[in-house]
Amino acid sequence: MKKNILFIIICIVAVITFAACSKEDAGPGSNDDTPSSQDIDVDAGEDVGAEPEYIPDLPDVNYNDYEFRILNSTQDALHWMTVQLLAEAETGDIFNDEIYRRNFIIEEKYGIKMVENAVGGNSVGAGIGTIRDYARKSIMSDSDEYDLIMLGTDVSLELMRTGMLADFNAVPYIDFSKPWWDKNLIKDITIVNKLYTAPGDFSLTHYSTTMSLCFNKSLVRDYALDDPYQLVRDKKWTFDRFFEMIGSCSADLNGDGQYDENDLYGLSALHFVFIPSLSIGAGLKYVAKDSGDIPVFVMDSPSFVERIPALIEGIYGGGSILYDADALNKPHQIINEIFEDNRALFYLELLHHSHIFRAADVDLGFLPHPKYDESQENYITCVYPTTLMAVPVTSGDLERTGIILEALCAESRKRVIPAYYDKMLKTKIARDDESGEMLDIMFSTRSADLGLIYWNSQITGPFSGQIGKQKNLNIASFIEKNKPKIENEISKAVDAFIDMNSGE
Repeated sequence: MKKNILFIIICIVAVITFAACSKEDAGPGSNDDTPSSQDIDVDAGEDVGAEPEYIPDLPDVNYNDYEFRILNSTQDALHWMTVQLLAEAETGDIFNDEIYRRNFIIEEKYGIKMVENAVGGNSVGAGIGTIRDYARKSIMSDSDEYDLIMLGTDVSLELMRTGMLADFNAVPYIDFSKPWWDKNLIKDITIVNKLYTAPGDFSLTHYSTTMSLCFNKSLVRDYALDDPYQLVRDKKWTFDRFFEMIGSCSADLNGDGQYDENDLYGLSALHFVFIPSLSIGAGLKYVAKDSGDIPVFVMDSPSFVERIPALIEGIYGGGSILYDADALNKPHQIINEIFEDNRALFYLELLHHSHIFRAADVDLGFLPHPKYDESQENYITCVYPTTLMAVPVTSGDLERTGIILEALCAESRKRVIPAYYDKMLKTKIARDDESGEMLDIMFSTRSADLGLIYWNSQITGPFSGQIGKQKNLNIASFIEKNKPKIENEISKAVDAFIDMNSGE
């Protein structure tokens, strides 16, 4: 009885909180016709008019206090993405509180208790490998230890091709036609039409690893540069305009005759982030897929070979316009500090990092990545390697798992996504209506290249390192040297997928 009363109280508080936030966060010029947060489809990036249905087609079941067990990373171990799935209590932070309410509602409805084993500690980067190791050990011992694993895409192939994960297409009650599943990303990451890790709204990792291009509006004004927002609207936001801008905004501020972290730059970023991100944004592909949904290495395609030099020349051919902390063997956070201190015109990083600037005195705006040229039809926003939901084949009840995940994702679309997208990104970080417009474009054009998502350590990582760290700009030599082993890696994965499913 006490739980029912608490549930009613929480629902009332949720309604009051959303109403208050809607009034409080309304920007200049807002009116009653402004669409609410629930009218926004973050996948489509547009006002869908009427509020969509958030009620999944699921049976009325109760699992009698079953513990739904999740293997996840600590936030410290994966500091570059948003990994939070659980919340111990309401804290006043709307994002945390909507996670808490979502979980409470689903736990009450289905008679479950979610428990999480968060591994990796405070060791930066440890989450990816540690989760894989825990998962592999558990599955190989035939232990029904976890219902859900938040598995890193760049280590997931090992578990996929050895038959350790369930195909989401075979998990009962999962309905990929619903808006709480990221259909565009799903289309990008399948191999031979199999989906062993899935992006759903229960987890925001795949949204937070969307690549974000920020610019300093004060520097745009100070240097009398064209309005980037208008360039985007006019479909003229291209490599040429981007490189022209970063080339016009650099200075040896302290006059010591050398460029370091104390000076002004056109771009503050890390090579292993901006090289794949900008090239994918320009329509270039590292790995494509054929009509049979089979990955194909395409770095040696005419479009890639002919167009990638424009990116390299634009960044590395214009003097001291780039601050790349990794290439200089400096702490990575310096790129954040330079932008926060108004000493970089552009900053390119994963979207999760933008929360750093919530309290900063920097007038920032969001932009989609520039197109290669005006003939490119659409802007393209790169998704970086992330963690996605995976179900171990040792799961004792796939039907139960499917029902719980579908319910969690649907409830997330209803309450957590608006808190994350409209309240935090569009209001607390972006601070202007134009950036909200740009975020809509970014989210509606998200794309994942398998060369980055699955084969980052064999393809995009070494390629970016050759250019950014070694300053070796010979693209043909990289392709010639690496193509045979890359194609071999791809073939091993494809063959394993086909063999696992040959009896179907």
